[in-house]
Amino acid sequence: MCGTCIEHRGANAEMVLRRAQDHETMLRARCEEARKAANSLEERMKSALRSRERAIRYLAELDEIHRPRLDGSCTCGLKRGCQSVEILSSKWVRNMISNVEMRDIEERGEWPDDG
Repeated sequence: MCGTCIEHRGANAEMVLRRAQDHETMLRARCEEARKAANSLEERMKSALRSRERAIRYLAELDEIHRPRLDGSCTCGLKRGCQSVEILSSKWVRNMISNVEMRDIEERGEWPDDG
């Protein structure tokens, strides 16, 4: 063996075994740290998704109160310019509310039969 290999691996089997055990301990510790970090990130992601779900459900509740009428007024009573209707009419909000409503229908098993 060359000098670099002997320094790294050791010149005899006992040194090689000790180095391998040290590496195993070190790698197990790193794996555990990575697992904890991944679990923490997963929990943060799930928390963010729950928060988004709650926010969308609040928007859906507002959508029930603020509906545009044919005459341009809002069901909340404003004759013109209800800002809630404008916000609730955005494509993203409409899609998010629709997605939540569809999940609720599927979870309740209320999906209509195709037949």
